[in-house]
Amino acid sequence: MKKYLFALSLVSLFLLNASSALADDEIRNMVVNLKGKGFTQTNYVDNLDSSNIIFGAKDQFQVQLRISNFGNRNQTNVVVKETLPGTATTDSGSFTIPQIAAGQDYVKNITLTVKDKPFLVKELKSSTIRYDITTDVGTQTGDYLTFFTNGGTKSTTVATQSGLPATGAASNILLGSGIALGVGLVAFGLRKAARGY
Repeated sequence: MKKYLFALSLVSLFLLNASSALADDEIRNMVVNLKGKGFTQTNYVDNLDSSNIIFGAKDQFQVQLRISNFGNRNQTNVVVKETLPGTATTDSGSFTIPQIAAGQDYVKNITLTVKDKPFLVKELKSSTIRYDITTDVGTQTGDYLTFFTNGGTKSTTVATQSGLPATGAASNILLGSGIALGVGLVAFGLRKAARGY
């Protein structure tokens, strides 16, 4: 009987230790998802493609930051670091979230404003905004959003030659027409001289 009780005590002790060890297994799985949309658009997308929307000086658009805790423990003191391109500002900045509970999301809508023309190049330019997080237990992850800006049409120098009109669509038609008329008159005159009438 003593052997039986001793064996039962050992099994109980093993199960107690095993269950507490399993309970202490921490799963850290934090995901950052950054999406954006123009104010006239209805759906948030991962990146704002230039074939869809291009932003000019002082334009604004919406960015949605979603931080998901897919782990089994609460994540506390979640430091959110904002990294901006030289072409834009936001109404957010870097900040700290006190806690994101296990299985929960933290969502923040942010307004991004494109800077004035002196900060934009004249050609189409790709820019990236990024948010990275670090928790008090060292979990790190992040995501970024790409968007495009255009500060205006690039100016071109118009080529000119002495005695000729400036190049361009309308002037090319006039110049070409004048040359064609001159060649036609010369050909007509040669034909008339060759035939003698």
